[in-house]
Amino acid sequence: MDESQAVWHSQTETPEVHHELQKKLSVANQLECSICYNTYDNVFKTPKLLECTHTFCLECLSRLMTFTPADKDGNGGGKHLSCPFCRHPTVLPQNGPPALATSHEVLCKLPNHQQQEEPVWLEGEKLCYKSFNQDAGSGAPDKLHQNLLLKCLFDKMFDAVKIQQVYWFNNGV
Repeated sequence: MDESQAVWHSQTETPEVHHELQKKLSVANQLECSICYNTYDNVFKTPKLLECTHTFCLECLSRLMTFTPADKDGNGGGKHLSCPFCRHPTVLPQNGPPALATSHEVLCKLPNHQQQEEPVWLEGEKLCYKSFNQDAGSGAPDKLHQNLLLKCLFDKMFDAVKIQQVYWFNNGV
């Protein structure tokens, strides 16, 4: 019985090809949060900078803040965040993670419609934002009212997205 051996050869990359691949991978990694691996956006997944210059999405930093143990004065974990990578502490602004600096370096690499940061705020442990919903048929706001969507990520685990429709009537009703 004649036994033949298969020999496999791998093609080695030229330094130029390797550099281009590394550059593409680097840009791709910058566009996703290294905690949740979701792509950044301009609402709940806004890229936020810690003092150590590591960047994570707003939602992950809010979760991290929620589960940070109380300090020795008994205050709930809301004054400092420890970077998940380097453990460098970041002092949180009074308005929490939404008030941290946004990484405009990352934001400008997102699609054009996501390069303008949306206003997001904390209500207790909820991350919230408002967006005006255009009338689906005409593409223009309704003359009697504008449909205002209030979207909140809620619960300590941020398990769900709550969408509450509120109508803002132009006549003050």
